[in-house]
Amino acid sequence: MATKEEISMIGFEIVAYAGDAQTDLLAALDKAREGDIDAARELHASANQALIDAHDVQTKLLSQEAGGGEMDVTFIMVHAQDTLMTTMMLEKQARFMIDGYRRIAALEAKLSCCRNPCRQRHSRNLRATLHAGAPLGTARVPAGRLCSGRYPSTRVCSSTALRASCEASGSMTTASKSLKR
Repeated sequence: MATKEEISMIGFEIVAYAGDAQTDLLAALDKAREGDIDAARELHASANQALIDAHDVQTKLLSQEAGGGEMDVTFIMVHAQDTLMTTMMLEKQARFMIDGYRRIAALEAKLSCCRNPCRQRHSRNLRATLHAGAPLGTARVPAGRLCSGRYPSTRVCSSTALRASCEASGSMTTASKSLKR
């Protein structure tokens, strides 16, 4: 039988591991938002290891109880379980968000490959669309705002998406149609 004090100490250990993981996950999201995807992935991996360590400690306690040992529930252990579970949920969400930031960076890179003065407008309009929270397929942008149309697109834009937006010259187009070409 584990004493209340032993259970509380195990609870503190779980909270410490889960707290370290939570700190790393939040830092990973900050790095991803800044565009440093590699650093975000490293922090995510570090957080994942801390969660594995916390889960190992939890499993040892569960094994003792499953083996017939009586366990007193302490407030610290309840807090530890809550912290661990919410951090595990944050880990899953962070994984998806880091991938989302990676995809946004890839789209921005596609738009910035245009070699003419309209380059800044392409990137600025996509960023405004993405940061406004509009789904990419629903944001309607006048093509004339994407590119002035003064430059022959075959010489100026190196990506198909940018060439398509340059060729549109004033008609309404969705950002997703431009990106799919």
